[in-house]
Amino acid sequence: MLEKWKAVAHKPLALFLVLPPLIAGIFRFPALDRSEIRITPAFVQQSLAPIDSTALVLTGNWQLYSPFLYFHIVQQRYPHIIMIDLPLWQNRAWYVEQIQQRYPQLTRQWEPALSHFLRYLRQFERDELRSTVEIERWYQRLLDAMVNRTAMPVFLDLSAVRHLQKYHVFHHLPVPNQLLFQYRPIPSENIPFQTDIPLPPSNVQIDPVEEEILQLYQAMQSIHETFLNPRPRTE
Repeated sequence: MLEKWKAVAHKPLALFLVLPPLIAGIFRFPALDRSEIRITPAFVQQSLAPIDSTALVLTGNWQLYSPFLYFHIVQQRYPHIIMIDLPLWQNRAWYVEQIQQRYPQLTRQWEPALSHFLRYLRQFERDELRSTVEIERWYQRLLDAMVNRTAMPVFLDLSAVRHLQKYHVFHHLPVPNQLLFQYRPIPSENIPFQTDIPLPPSNVQIDPVEEEILQLYQAMQSIHETFLNPRPRTE
């Protein structure tokens, strides 16, 4: 009889302990529900939407490259796009070799700069490089070959444009094309920004990666407007 009383006596206490977090979870569920947030996949799809033929895409943005690899390798999408991550390309010999093996016809167009750069990069990884002068010189020549001698169209994202500007390899300005820049061939006319920004529901908090992506949308929209309506030069 005593045991039954104890079991009944503990039920209100158990209910008291369980109810507050349960009620809080119910009321916070709309803010925690991320099933409708499609910022990252939309970013990849909208970035690559203008590319309708075999093309080279250079990026320095892991938020573009990482999900692209999932689409490309796992889902077998975008077979016509070759994307290269420039931070890996500049610093990891295994990555350069992997791109060489996967796309031999493409990388042969970048010789002899590619072989020279890769030789110095291996020395750098073994801590045998006495000076950075030669590796920097051949890396600059390699970038020049990639954007100016590649037979297929060449696209770049904003981070890649900033990276290549430091090496002075552009023969003309890359033209903004939605979320990327088109370098070759040069578009026959300026392209207005027509990409819908995938805003999340107002009651859902986005994470820092998604915030970074949304800022990139805004930056590219601003670049398009500046490109289409350049300010007149003042004497």
